[in-house]
Amino acid sequence: MNKRIVLSLAAVLLLCFAAGTLAAIEVVVPGQATPAQVVAARKFAMVANAVNAGDLNAKLTAGNIKAMAVNARSLAALGAFFPVAFAEAYPEVYPVPGSKYFFKNGPMNQFRELAQSFTTSAEELANQAEKESKDGVTAQMPKLFGACNACHAVFRGGS
Repeated sequence: MNKRIVLSLAAVLLLCFAAGTLAAIEVVVPGQATPAQVVAARKFAMVANAVNAGDLNAKLTAGNIKAMAVNARSLAALGAFFPVAFAEAYPEVYPVPGSKYFFKNGPMNQFRELAQSFTTSAEELANQAEKESKDGVTAQMPKLFGACNACHAVFRGGS
């Protein structure tokens, strides 16, 4: 498939996701948000992670290394948000329609460490992408996805 077509499709998917997210999610105000609002924001963040990961893979395949920086920075921003969003489990909100996963909760120190590892990995990927280092991003991608999986292994439950 043509590189331009792949990138165009990825951009369209990302824009559709962003538009859907803006229309569907409420602003989460600390101390005022309901448990359902917080869990909805967390679910949207996880979908955003998946969309960013898919776009990263498409850009790497297409050889559009520098463009990967924006996805990596988006992931880093989400990683910084996670410790706040996941401070409480809110088990009463689950199951969430359309999702088989739930937040199991656990030691918050461990969660913060894993979120920091994810954020640091995403920042390093952005740095490598900005340098247009294909070897650097190729080496960093498994570290970033490993950081995702490390957190999921401990804190994500499924039905």
